[in-house]
Amino acid sequence: MEYLEIEIFNHFLKTYTYIIWNKKHLLGEIVEDDIMKMLDKEQLIDFYHMGKTKFKIEKCKIEKYLTI
Repeated sequence: MEYLEIEIFNHFLKTYTYIIWNKKHLLGEIVEDDIMKMLDKEQLIDFYHMGKTKFKIEKCKIEKYLTI
């Protein structure tokens, strides 16, 4: 399995939408419902309650839920 280190940030114009970055490359956008599917339980807690933005995710999951 190939993993990517990504960063997730709120989209500044669209509600319930986030922007996904890999290093300095914009990968695309993802809606909040798909973040719930893409991140595992521990990562969701870190994202919503601890404010963590950097995660290591399987590449296939990112490709499945990301919109360009």
